[in-house]
Amino acid sequence: MTKYDAIRYDLENISNIITSYFDINKDNLFKSNKEEIVEARYCLIYILCSKYKDVDIAKVTGLSKSVVNKIRNIVGRNNKNRSFYIELNNIKALCI
Repeated sequence: MTKYDAIRYDLENISNIITSYFDINKDNLFKSNKEEIVEARYCLIYILCSKYKDVDIAKVTGLSKSVVNKIRNIVGRNNKNRSFYIELNNIKALCI
């Protein structure tokens, strides 16, 4: 199993958890800009960033490295949206 296979595996599993948690369509996870879907996407990328490099996540997801980096940095340092962080922590608990 290559590192990209491992990322794809985690991406699939975490995506399933997140789409179920937010009750959204998995096909829209990287396409829609609705607030709920963007939050789900940010949760997904942030969780993946705790395990993999930005460049590797970008290669697997199709997002640019700068977008992955931006998501990691925004989520990592911004505590203004308390409800988002509660959801993020709930999802992280489900992913363990």
